[in-house]
Amino acid sequence: MKVSPSPVSESTILHLRGGGAAVLLILLSVHLGCSAPALAEDASPRPKSNAERGRAMQAEVYADMPADDPWLKMGQEHLFAQIWTRPGLTIKERRLISLSIASSLGSTLGFAAHLRGALESGDLSENELWEWLIHFTQYAGYPKAAPVWAEYRKLLAERGSLPLPAMGVDPGPGSRVETRLRDASENP
Repeated sequence: MKVSPSPVSESTILHLRGGGAAVLLILLSVHLGCSAPALAEDASPRPKSNAERGRAMQAEVYADMPADDPWLKMGQEHLFAQIWTRPGLTIKERRLISLSIASSLGSTLGFAAHLRGALESGDLSENELWEWLIHFTQYAGYPKAAPVWAEYRKLLAERGSLPLPAMGVDPGPGSRVETRLRDASENP
């Protein structure tokens, strides 16, 4: 049963909700003259437990991560169920933040997973990731960006997307640029 967003009488609320913390919250909002908040069960259907919400969000963020990995499960109930699902930032914005942090820290597994996840989920396009990389390079520096570029270039090659329009000619396998990119990714 939905609660009206405008203030309602105490007797109506008690009749609708039957008591508890939800009633206290609504009564407080009525007393303060605020709109009554939406109640959890009135929201769109979501998985019930943090573990279920975490598994669902993890699958959305990291398309190819195993949902049953015991080490990854540690983050499901907190990171994916409670942080990635919070209001205020879009998934795309969270993806850009996470990608920037993983890249700044030199976390190859982290930025590789976010690059692949961003493309596979459609959170970011190839051109958006290219623009992000240009921006990231200028702030973090070429030594931090080179391994990210090497990983991104591999993903683009897998997808048959090289060269990107803004890049001009692709240097190709065996070139000096390719060798340097490979060396940078192997020895950060």
